[in-house]
Amino acid sequence: RLISIVEANLAHEKRYAAHGAGYSQELQTLIELGAYIPAVHYLKAQQLRARLRDWLRETFAEVSVIASPTMTMVAPPIAAHRSGGNKPSIIADASGIFCTLGALGGLPSCSMPMGLSDGMPCGLLLTGPGHREGPMLSLASKLEARLAP
Repeated sequence: RLISIVEANLAHEKRYAAHGAGYSQELQTLIELGAYIPAVHYLKAQQLRARLRDWLRETFAEVSVIASPTMTMVAPPIAAHRSGGNKPSIIADASGIFCTLGALGGLPSCSMPMGLSDGMPCGLLLTGPGHREGPMLSLASKLEARLAP
């Protein structure tokens, strides 16, 4: 999360300076926060990212695909959001846990529908090794054919 906040600050620097009022309050806060992260913390996060990439490289020497839920929770109904029950940041924080693996590892990922839970859609996230998307996409195609109504 720290890496993405710092990099969002850098990536949006000029656009935010010119059009910051057009950003949501939550995005404004995150972008501004990125300017205050000490470099030592950013560097430590990058070191951890390198360790994660090493672990992923070792893992993909033994497996073709990592399967996980797309999100850690079922999406709340819109009525819960409107009543203040679930803030968007809570949902965003929860959703990023599994998706971060591919993003930080520089790996391809594919999210696909896998059914309903309590009437709400659930997703299956497949993450494959870098530059070898074939096994992941093949599995996604077979699963989609099997799970389709």
